[in-house]
Amino acid sequence: MAVPVILTNRLAFFEANPEDYAKLRDAFAFFHPNYRFTPAYKTGGWDGKIHLLSRKQCPAGLFRAIHRDITAETGIDFQVTYRRPELDPFLPGVTMTDPRYSYQNDCVAAMLKVLPRGGGIVIAATRAGKTAICSIAFSKIPYSCLFVVDQLDLLDQTQKELASWLKEPIGYIGDSKYKPERVTVATRQTLSSHLRDPRFMAWYRDVKVVVIDELHEQMNHSNFAVLEKIKPIARYGLTATLQLKRKDIRMRAYSFAGPVIYRFPISEGIERGVLTTGRCLQLLFEPLDIQASDYHEEYDTQILTHEVKMRSIIALATKLVEQGRYVAILTERVRHVEDISLLMHAVPHRMAYGKIDKLVRTQDRQSFERGDIRLLVANKVYRKGITIKRLDAIIDCAEMKSHNDAQQKYGRGIGLHPDKDELLYIDCGTDGKNRFHRAARSRAKALRELSVDVQTVRVNTVAQALAALNKFMPEDKKS
Repeated sequence: MAVPVILTNRLAFFEANPEDYAKLRDAFAFFHPNYRFTPAYKTGGWDGKIHLLSRKQCPAGLFRAIHRDITAETGIDFQVTYRRPELDPFLPGVTMTDPRYSYQNDCVAAMLKVLPRGGGIVIAATRAGKTAICSIAFSKIPYSCLFVVDQLDLLDQTQKELASWLKEPIGYIGDSKYKPERVTVATRQTLSSHLRDPRFMAWYRDVKVVVIDELHEQMNHSNFAVLEKIKPIARYGLTATLQLKRKDIRMRAYSFAGPVIYRFPISEGIERGVLTTGRCLQLLFEPLDIQASDYHEEYDTQILTHEVKMRSIIALATKLVEQGRYVAILTERVRHVEDISLLMHAVPHRMAYGKIDKLVRTQDRQSFERGDIRLLVANKVYRKGITIKRLDAIIDCAEMKSHNDAQQKYGRGIGLHPDKDELLYIDCGTDGKNRFHRAARSRAKALRELSVDVQTVRVNTVAQALAALNKFMPEDKKS
């Protein structure tokens, strides 16, 4: 006998006998990534699982995404009764007319289809035009909409792009400004800070459609809970790099937004001519034989103060600039940015990190796009979301292990520009049997998952690094 389920746009309600309910509760659960290290697990007070089916209900998006898998796993069928909201008619709105970008209309159609169901996840390559997609969708939705970005640098950029499409005032909540409109852009951090403001909450509860940009990033922050304080008709998650192979990530993402409703990979973007091609040269440097007491000291030794790596980065960037390329050196720590900037004194450039004023960072990017400067040195503020079309060479020397980190950084350079043929991506890593070598392998794997050709070369000197770059360069660029 099938288990009765009442499915709304937000929740799924179950009426199951105790035996079936126990099976379902276990099936709608995942192990916390760090459960083995928690006191509750060590003392036997917790089994390590996060149970998403509780009090005979679970998020509707999660049920929509995995109910067939649950049936296959448990043998339990479902008899679903739908109780979804009646919607006002969609508006004519705007449409993408460029045939190269027709996939954006297809994505919008998928978003509108699942609006009464509660939303869904869009996985689209960086530079595929996710903001344009949402603009088209907002133009057709007759409700109050909220677009949530992950950092202040993206507020102005997103607001301007939405306004250019919608031809209406776009609200802005962030950077000490509070002015909501029918369509509003905000940061998660600012939303969280306004929760005690009655005027804000009155507007917030009226929002009917929420879009979360960089869903994979925003889910990892404690103040992400602010986005669950309201119950809109639908929530959508946008991402280029969601790691759905990890059960904890996909279960949380499905619970918030619903199943994946549209995919647009980099390979299709290149085939359509809306993204540029790219190649990766991974340089693995010999590690220093120095003992470190912890990760931070080891990071300082093997990355920040590794003389051969540092001199190689300077030499590589200088060579690329001399050959007419537009280069970004990406780091993790502010100290690394400042050290590289000091050594790059002979090449005009700009720095970017959190304490540099947002307006200054914007002006520096504009100078780069105009061709006034050819080099940017930045930390993680340029990892995601920032549009730099002219960028055609990236040197990543942060040595992070995250798949998402590598894919997001690569995505900074695959936008189209009239003076650009391809992206050269140089990944600086560490050789040997150590954590940084494992991180280098993880980054290479992440880029290969994007169908990027990754060539790995072991180097011990600056001359070897330059020789590897020269061999890697297109024939017409070799010296």
